[in-house]
Amino acid sequence: GGETGELAMRTLGQLAGLDPVLEAMAAAPGRAEVIKGGLDAIAELVSHVTTPDDMRRLPALLGDLLTLRAQMDSSCPPVRCRRRCTIAVCSTVACLAPHVVPRQCPEFDRAVEVLLRSLCPDGLEDVEVAELGIEALGRVALTSDKWREAMRHVGTPQLLSEAIRSISGHRRL
Repeated sequence: GGETGELAMRTLGQLAGLDPVLEAMAAAPGRAEVIKGGLDAIAELVSHVTTPDDMRRLPALLGDLLTLRAQMDSSCPPVRCRRRCTIAVCSTVACLAPHVVPRQCPEFDRAVEVLLRSLCPDGLEDVEVAELGIEALGRVALTSDKWREAMRHVGTPQLLSEAIRSISGHRRL
C-alpha cells in the first residue's frame, strides 16, 4: 500500500543509505509510494552527508531532483508530490551551499534559479512551496558573500518584497 511503501522507503534509507533509495526510485519511477518515500528519505539523508565521495555525488542527485520537479510542474505529472520534491531539493541545496560558489556547480545554480522562479507572481500558487524556497535561498545567502552578492545582482531582494506583498494573507511569509 501507499503509506507502507513510503515508510519502507524511508526505513530503507535509514538502514542502507542513499544509494539503495535512489536505485529503488529509478527502478519504479511511476510508483507514487516509492517516489514519495524516496523523496522523504533523500530530504533526511542529505543532511547527514559527510564523506567527500558522498558530497561529490550530491550535484548529480540535485540534477535528478530538479528533473523530477520539472515533471511535477507539467500538466500530467507521473507522481504528484511537488512539495516533497521541493523539500528534497531544498535539503540538498542546504547541504551543498557551504561547498560551492556561483557558477561552480551548474546543478546548484539551476536549483537557485528554480527557487527564485518560485517567487515570481505566477509561481506563488503554492504558498508552502514558496516558503520552502524562501528558506533555502536564505540559507544560501548566509553561506557566503559571493552568494549574497550574486542573489542581489539578480534582484532577489525585489522578488522577495513582491512575493511578500502579493501573498500578504499568509503570515509566515
